[in-house]
Amino acid sequence: MIPVADGSLTAASQGTMRQMYSVLYNRVLTDSFTVQGSGYAAGDAKEAATTDTPIADPKKEDPKNEDPKKEDPKKEDPKKEDPKKEDPKKEDLKKEEPKKAEHHKTTSTNHASKPTEKIKGAWIQLLGDDVGQSKRDGVPGYDAQMLGAIIGKDWLVCPQWTVGLAAGYQHADVDSRGPSGSFFDIKRYQGTLYSGYTFKTPFYLLGALTFAGNRYDDHRKILVPPYAGTPIVHQAQAFFTGWESNAYLETGFIWTCKNFRATPKVMLMVSHFDFEGYTERDALGYDLYVKYDKMNFLPLGGGLKLEYINEFETALVIPEVHGYYFYDFINDKQLATALFTAGGFEFLSQGATPARSSYEVGLSFAVHSDIKTSVALQYDYVGRENYHRHQGFIKIRHEWA
Repeated sequence: MIPVADGSLTAASQGTMRQMYSVLYNRVLTDSFTVQGSGYAAGDAKEAATTDTPIADPKKEDPKNEDPKKEDPKKEDPKKEDPKKEDPKKEDLKKEEPKKAEHHKTTSTNHASKPTEKIKGAWIQLLGDDVGQSKRDGVPGYDAQMLGAIIGKDWLVCPQWTVGLAAGYQHADVDSRGPSGSFFDIKRYQGTLYSGYTFKTPFYLLGALTFAGNRYDDHRKILVPPYAGTPIVHQAQAFFTGWESNAYLETGFIWTCKNFRATPKVMLMVSHFDFEGYTERDALGYDLYVKYDKMNFLPLGGGLKLEYINEFETALVIPEVHGYYFYDFINDKQLATALFTAGGFEFLSQGATPARSSYEVGLSFAVHSDIKTSVALQYDYVGRENYHRHQGFIKIRHEWA
C-alpha cells in the first residue's frame, strides 16, 4: 500500500489549497492604479482642477478695488427711486440662481471623476505540483505529480467585503520508490466558498471552506513465484473514494510606504480526510480488504510577503517575494487495517509520521492592466524533513461593474 495521506493527499490537497488561498482574494487594483483600497483615481486631482467651476476674479471680490466715485446706494434719495424698478429682494434671488446652478454643475463633475467600483470578478487558475518523499521510518518514499485547474467568481458586497465561489479539478499520479513499483492515480473534485474583509485600519481577515471528493485507482504489483525459472509480475487493482474538508483562516497587517508594501500574516488550516474501505481484485488469491483510518491536520503558519508596485501608463507590474513557516499540531500518520480475503488475521499497516515543521518560500510576478484584467505567475518551494514540493501556477482575473 502507498501512503495515501502523507503523500498523495497532502500534495494534491493541502498544497493545492495553500496556493489557491495565497491569491484567492487579490482583486484588480482600482482605476487609481494605486495601492488597493486607496479610493480615488490618480487622475482625479487633475480632473477636478479642470472642471467647469468658475474662478473668481480677485479684483472683483476685493472691496478695496471698487471705484471710489461709485455712489453708495444707501445715500440715494428714496424719493428719486423709479417706481417701476424691481424689488431688490427679487434681484438678489436672480443673482443667486446662477450660483446654485454653477455649484450643482461643479458637484456633478467632481462626482464623475471618482472611479467606478468593479463589483464582480471572475478568474481561472492553472496549477501544478511536483512532490518527492524519501525513505522515512522504514517506509519507502514516493514521487508525485499533480496538474489541475480552478475557476471562480466573486462579488464585492460592500467596498470592504468580498464573497465568492470556486470549483476545480486536479489529477495526480503517485509512484512508490519501493521495490514493488506500485502506483496511485487520483482524481479530485473540489468546491470552495470564500470571503474576505478589509478593515478601515490596515488589518484584514480572510476565510474559506473547501469540500472535495477524491477517486483513487490503486495498482499494487505482486511478484509471482517463478514457474519454469521466470518470475511473473502481476497487478492487483482497487478503486475507492474519499472525502476531505478544509477550513482556512488568515489575518494580517498591510504596511505601505510609497510603492513598497509589506504584509506580515498568520494562517491556520484545518483538514479532515475520510476514506471508504475497498477490496482488491486480480491479486491471484492474495486480494486484500483495506480500510484507512480518518486523518486530521492542523498546521499553523506565519510569515511575511513583500511587494513593490511599479506604475506605468496602462498597467501596474508587481513583483513579490514571500516566506512562511508552518507547524502541524495534530499531524496524523497513516494507519490502515488490512485482511486477506482468502482468510487469516487482520494486520495493521502504518505509514511514516510526517515531520511537524515545514517551510515555504516563493516569488510571484503580477501585471494589472487598465482594462481590469490581471495575470499572475507564482512559484513556491515547500520543504520539510525527507520531503520537498515544487509548485507553481498562473492565474488570470477580470473584473466588471
